[in-house]
Amino acid sequence: MEKLSLLNGRFARIGFIVIAILHLSVTDISSQCNRTADSLELVKLYNLTGGPNWTNRKNWLVPGKSIDTWFGITLNTSGCVSYISLNNNNLEGDIYNFNFQNLFYLNLYNNRLKNRIPNFDKLPLLQKLYLGRNQLIGSIPNFDQLKNLEVLELFENELTGLIPNFDKLTKLQSLHLFDNQLSDTIPNFDKLPNLQLLSLRINNLTGSIPNFDKLPKLTLLSLGDNELTGTIPNFNGLHRLQDLDLNNNKITGSIPNFNNLKDLQSLNLGSNYLSDTIPNFDMLPNLKYLYLHINQLIGKIPYFDKSPNILSLQLSRNKLKGSVPNFDKISKLQTLDVSYNQLTGGIPIFEKLSNIINLKFSYNKFGGIIPLLNHCIILKNLEVESNNFTFESLKNLNNPAVNYSYAPQNKFFVDTTILINQNQNLSLNLGIDHSLSNNTYNWINTTNIAWRMDPTYDVHSNTYNFKNINNNDMGRYTVKVTNPEFPKLILESKDINFKITTGYNEIEIKQEKENEFLKNNCYFNPIINQVICPDNLKIHSIAFFDLLGHQMNLTFAYTQTDNTVEIDPTQFSSGIYFIRLQTNLGILSQRIFITK
Repeated sequence: MEKLSLLNGRFARIGFIVIAILHLSVTDISSQCNRTADSLELVKLYNLTGGPNWTNRKNWLVPGKSIDTWFGITLNTSGCVSYISLNNNNLEGDIYNFNFQNLFYLNLYNNRLKNRIPNFDKLPLLQKLYLGRNQLIGSIPNFDQLKNLEVLELFENELTGLIPNFDKLTKLQSLHLFDNQLSDTIPNFDKLPNLQLLSLRINNLTGSIPNFDKLPKLTLLSLGDNELTGTIPNFNGLHRLQDLDLNNNKITGSIPNFNNLKDLQSLNLGSNYLSDTIPNFDMLPNLKYLYLHINQLIGKIPYFDKSPNILSLQLSRNKLKGSVPNFDKISKLQTLDVSYNQLTGGIPIFEKLSNIINLKFSYNKFGGIIPLLNHCIILKNLEVESNNFTFESLKNLNNPAVNYSYAPQNKFFVDTTILINQNQNLSLNLGIDHSLSNNTYNWINTTNIAWRMDPTYDVHSNTYNFKNINNNDMGRYTVKVTNPEFPKLILESKDINFKITTGYNEIEIKQEKENEFLKNNCYFNPIINQVICPDNLKIHSIAFFDLLGHQMNLTFAYTQTDNTVEIDPTQFSSGIYFIRLQTNLGILSQRIFITK
């Protein structure tokens, strides 16, 4: 019994201790939830942030209205403030170190709060902090006391200095610091394994891009509009990444194929210094938005056959060459921009692109006839200006629902200098729009303003006949072409220069390579139709060109010895031609006049 009594005494003492601990715990909790203190802190918040001028201040400081009815305030089950949402409410004044021991949500987004951000060490339970779009200044605290913080948004302020690594915020999931004046390099954030959203764009960040291999949950990485340099990591550890924005930096090198980013939906690498060719991105089946504009990319445009979900493809302002694919495998495409490149050929028919809305082909070297594109039933915008299109090319642009941009176009024809004898006739065909009869061709002598077109000339013909050429006809010509169906466009030719020769024996020798052969006396004798050169000049090959610069197939129109070319005039029409001789002393170009 004595032993039992002793045991009972021990149990009694242990029970007393447990009861005491429970009592202390309850007392501690009640001290943390002090509704009176929270009420006074709300009054302080109201007075220090211009409460009378708030957009919505319903029930604030109204006698008889409890704080749970005040606009933007939510209480927990113990009656203390747990939720403050006063965003877009015209709060102004200095931000300060709020004291709400039970607060887990604070949203003061889009107000006019100023001064430096406190470390908020009196908000121990805070999980979400929204201070974006204010007028906050200074550096960013590391918020070491906010160990429960999951969301931190400080974007669109005037914050400066370095970005903390936030090592103590291990629960952080969303970090938005964009549109500030933050500088120096980007931390790796190695201690933030739960981070999913990271946006640091529109700052003054420098240095290379970390690979963020300790952030496996990252789905958004936005670092655009900074001063970042170096090459792009392949981000092999970011298997969940969906949105990657590195736009408008100073990044160099080639584009990785990102084979491990199978969830990637948006890739923006525009406005950098990227070079080399464009990958096929064969392992990115979910890719929807691809922006590679304003770089130095070369080569041909891939077909993107393994990325069937692409909606927008931006490749403008690069150095891409070749033709544009039909993109039959990316039939969901809505916007295609390949303007400001060196692309050639015609515009594809795009038979499978029924969802296309915007097509931009401006500032390339496209030619031919633009297809009807009537199957592109929701097409709204087609830009084809500054290419090699003529009115004949544009005749299919007849859909009133589409906004067409087709002016200006590159100059047609070729820069030409014509040597001709006085009192000779010459017919010059511009070589465009043969199927159209409603073009108007206006010849202008830009060096002789007194020159006038022949009044008998058919202004709807692209062939002009110069009759009895004299000194008044000399000078530099340009031809301007209009068409009533396309009033915004005036086609203009390159320069056509006329010079009068003194006789058939005069030839022009053009030096295309530095050598001594110009000291030799090569000449064309039109009487016997021979080009004769000195013995020390040996002719290796011969080519003939018309006035448009097109090489002619006249293999059997001449015979040659080492230094003499005898031309068969029966193989030519009367007119002016170029003959180019490849010789042992270099290249010799001459104009010759064939008469019959």
